[in-house]
Formats: sequence, C-alpha cells, structure tokens
Amino acid sequence: MKTQGAIPTYSNSFELDYLERRTDHLLVFIPVFLLLALTLPFITGDYWSDEIFSMLISRSWSVMLEYFRNYENNMSLYYITLHVWTNVFGNSEAASHSLSLLCALFTLPVFYKLARVWLNKSTALLTSVLLAANPLFVFYSLEVRSYSMLVLASTISTLIFVRLARKPGFGLAVCYGLSVVIATYIHYFGILLILVHVLTISWKKLTKPQIWFFFLSVFVILTGILPLLIFQQQNKSQVAWLTKPDLKYLWYTCKDLVGGGYDFLILLFCLFFVVKKGYWKYASNNEVFLQRLALAWTLVPTLLLFIFSYLEKPIFLTRYFVWCVPGAVLLMSLIISYTGWENRSKSVVWLLLSIIMIYRSYSFLHRRGSGYKEAVAYLNETVRPGESVITYPFYKSFHVSFYLDKMHSPNPYAKPQPITRQSFLTGGGGTDPDPDMSLINGVAERPGKIYLITRDIWDSPLSDSIQNRIWLPEIEKIILSKHPNQQKMIYGTGTLDPIRIIVYQ
Repeated sequence: MKTQGAIPTYSNSFELDYLERRTDHLLVFIPVFLLLALTLPFITGDYWSDEIFSMLISRSWSVMLEYFRNYENNMSLYYITLHVWTNVFGNSEAASHSLSLLCALFTLPVFYKLARVWLNKSTALLTSVLLAANPLFVFYSLEVRSYSMLVLASTISTLIFVRLARKPGFGLAVCYGLSVVIATYIHYFGILLILVHVLTISWKKLTKPQIWFFFLSVFVILTGILPLLIFQQQNKSQVAWLTKPDLKYLWYTCKDLVGGGYDFLILLFCLFFVVKKGYWKYASNNEVFLQRLALAWTLVPTLLLFIFSYLEKPIFLTRYFVWCVPGAVLLMSLIISYTGWENRSKSVVWLLLSIIMIYRSYSFLHRRGSGYKEAVAYLNETVRPGESVITYPFYKSFHVSFYLDKMHSPNPYAKPQPITRQSFLTGGGGTDPDPDMSLINGVAERPGKIYLITRDIWDSPLSDSIQNRIWLPEIEKIILSKHPNQQKMIYGTGTLDPIRIIVYQ
C-alpha cells in the first residue's frame, strides 16, 4: 500500500505516469465523451411501451396525483422531474431521453470521485471507462424510466456513505439519510442501499460517534419514507406480469452486470490468478472496505430479490439492478488489480473488456425503440370511416392513442376501440383485463376493415404473451369468421417492441 497525496492507492494497481500527471477534471472527460459518442446517435429513437407509460403519467399534475393516490407511488420523484423537464424542454423523444442521459453523464464524475477514494488516477479512469461502456448502463441511460436517475442517486449516496464512515459528522449523517430517501422515491429498490452499506461496515471497529451518526441517518430515512409506508400502493397486482425466475435468468442478470458473457469469462480467467497469487489476503483495511462494498453492491440486491421472487412474489427483472452496475465495475477493477500482472498485461485486459462492452452497447442501442410510431403513422394515413381499430392486449390502445395525439392532424377513426368492459390502469404493472367477446363479435359484424394491433414477440415470459396464447387466437377466430381475407404487417422489426398489424377485410 502506498499513498499519493492524501489518497491511498494499491501497490499493485494499474499506473501510467502520463495519466497520473493529468488533472482529475481532464481524465473524467474521457468516459463522459465515450458515453456521449455511444448514445447521441440514438437519442431521437421512438418510445417503447414502458417509456410511453412514463410520458402518459407525467403529462400533468392532475394525472400524476391521481396515479399516486389510486394506483401506486413508485418512481414518483422521477415522474415529477420528468413533468418539469418536458414542460421546459418539450416532450419530444430527444428531450425526454436527454433527462436520463444527463443523469448518466453526472454519474460518471461522481463515480470517478468515489473510485479515487481508493484508486490512483489511472485505475480510476479505466474503471470509469468500464462504467461508461457497460451495456446495461448505456442502454438505460436513454430510457425514459427512473433507472438512470437511480444509478446516479445510488452512486451519490454511496459516496456520502463512504465519507460518513471515514469522518462522521452531523451534516454528512443527515445528507446520507436524505440521499437514501431520494433514491427510494426514485424507485422502491433504492431502499436496498441501506442493506448494501450495512454489509460494508466493519461493526467491530465502529466508534460511539459513528454509531450515533448512523442512528441519526436511520432516523432521517424512516422519517423521509414514512409517507410511502402510510400511503401504500392501491394496485395489489403490481408486477403481476412477471413469472418466477429460474437460475438461468439469475445467470443472465449477473453476467450482464459485468458487461456480458465474454467479459465474465475474462474476469474468471483473471480471478484464477488472483486466487493463485493471493494478493487479496494482504489487503489493507481500506482495501477490505472496498472489497465489501463492491461485493455487496453487486450481489446482495440481486441474490436477495431472486430468493424473494422464487419463494414469495416474482419481482425479478434485470433492469431493476442497473443501479448495481457501479458496484460490479468496482469489483472488476479489484479483480484486475489483484492479479499482480505488469501494466502491459493489465492494459490488454482493460482494452479487451472495453472493446467487448462498447461493441455490445452499440448492438443493444440498435434494439432500442419500437414499431409504434411507424405503425400509427400507417393507421393515420389508411383508416377510413366505417373501419375499426382494436388492440390486444388492450393496454396497447394507450400507446397508439399517445402517438396519434402527437401528430399534427390525427385521424379520429384510427383511435382504438375498447374491447373490455373493465378499464386498464395506466402505468402497467397489472395483468390486462380479459376481452369482452360480445364486444369483439359486435366489431366483427361490421362490414368495414378491421385493424388488429398486437405485439410481434411471442416468446416473452411476460403475462401479455400468456394472455395472447389464451385470448388472441379466439379474437382472430371470431374476426376471421366474418372477414376471411387478412394481411399482416410488422413495424419495428429488430427493436425492443415490434408491432404487428393484421388487416381483416
């Protein structure tokens, strides 16, 4: 262990003299530039289903308040921020995607500062580059959802926590408590930061002042999240569309946290030498703190929610763990640092990991978006009076109506007709209401064309696919009995949310 200024660094860390002579401000610009270069070409991409829900919920204060009161208050702080943001910068795809991108860009200097608590400039820079290139981080840096904001909040909270653990104080204790509260209002899973940080602390070495200030933080947290505990969500079927995860899905999530399968194999190769040489056994107290933080941040939320989802209620989706990516990146840096290799060998590893991640991120970004905008444009130009437009699952009517409303001259006949008697709560989370077959029979009796809009992916574990297998064949059978000629069109092929339109005549 050696010191550089006031900051401890690893004796076997990656270090290049020309990087160590540069300022931190200059070095942090490199990962920021990388993220911009990856994402800006895709910032105008179309919305997919979840992003449309975000835009619908945040469009007015009255809609948001009704949603929070009658449905759920998860992501409430994000929706409020998105509402203010779109009122200032507009509700275009580029404007709304920019909010998440800005959060991701701010995450990088905060993460670099966090890494500099332990790492030298060279290692902190390359660690930040891995974060900027991580496919999960990059993909959700453009998502009109709360995930990118949660990554920023969790990184800020962890930085404050580290400072509080090293130098306890009243101001830091309050700020840490508030940071966890903010993260929780961005997404419920932000509360898991407490567990990550608790598992990082060496409880045997805690002093009385540290314990007192941590209790103060807990008091601030409990006070801040009290409204969430009092006004619980009304929609008890929230995330009812998820199925029980298996070990294969857990593996997919863990490998994606570190950048993908190839990166995981490279890290396993490095880990072999770490175990063989045993440098980690001689780590200082500061390094042990980093080890605990990296492991807890990467694995604890993932494993905990997997076990809960398997035993109790499925709430396991890979995107829910995007905020764990910074911990995974710190863990990757530790593994590479403890190999004991020379700088040249470590450079090859850093470069190889970065190239694989950049390529995978670029491939991921090409899948962003959906076929909604193109499909709705077709409907707007094609549908005529006397013709019918229906969607299944029913909630897709919200998506079609959203893009119709964005058009300067929307065709009123292209607006989807309801096929259920029970409403669907905007925002997702519940299962789609069963279609009313008498209503569908009534639509089928009409002489005009019928446009049926549905998704084009059938192998998803989500419940709308399950419902599709149950109800969609019945819907098609009824329509075909009266309109035997059909034409199928697919929009957004290769995207996250391709749309199929079947025209019956």
